[in-house]
Amino acid sequence: MPARLATFAAAVATAAAIVVIALITGHPEPDVPEAAKAGNAIVIPDEGSWAEAAAALPATEDSAAPPAYERESFGENWADIDGNGCSQRDDVLARDLVDAVREKCTVLSGTLRDPYSGRKLGITTDRAAAGDDTGITRVRVDHVVSLRAAHEGGAWRWSPERRQQFANSLENLLAVDRDSAREKGSRGPAAWLPSDDGFVCEYAIRYTWIATAWELAVPKADRAALVSALTDCRR
Repeated sequence: MPARLATFAAAVATAAAIVVIALITGHPEPDVPEAAKAGNAIVIPDEGSWAEAAAALPATEDSAAPPAYERESFGENWADIDGNGCSQRDDVLARDLVDAVREKCTVLSGTLRDPYSGRKLGITTDRAAAGDDTGITRVRVDHVVSLRAAHEGGAWRWSPERRQQFANSLENLLAVDRDSAREKGSRGPAAWLPSDDGFVCEYAIRYTWIATAWELAVPKADRAALVSALTDCRR
């Protein structure tokens, strides 16, 4: 199997795992889209149809212009939407850091392999206290589909509860290096893709699945970038 196709196959497997996690954890609010609720089957495109799934995403240009974006409209930062007593940030750090050490909810140390850049960082709270730039504050929890992009793609019409669910949904959150998060910002796939070529396919699949599951529109340029990336991944 060609290396790029092998990477794409691995990304498809990861996407399947993302869907399974989403189905198991579910979203308890009644107005969360059906595709993201536990107990509802989500069709996972096979290797040959992710590009087609991206091409089927509606375009923001075909919708009414949204009001101005405000972060506050998505509710509390890292709300404990799954009710396990820990913030979503703590849950993501525990999931994404290798050999994570926790004290109750708080992640004290671990190793981050930044999926966006491929950089590997050893993270501890002691380093942060000592002023070392590889402390836990170096890690950001990033929204794959940014809240601004979601807002402009239709989330402005949602209820506050549904927006808070989206902002804290684990399938849309990744622990990444602070510098990578700053570089990405709220930019979509047309303006930014991971610099680590090995993660581009998975990122495009994640972005496409999240937009599809949450029934979000995307700018035509982002849609074209996703289709191009996913088509290239199959070669």
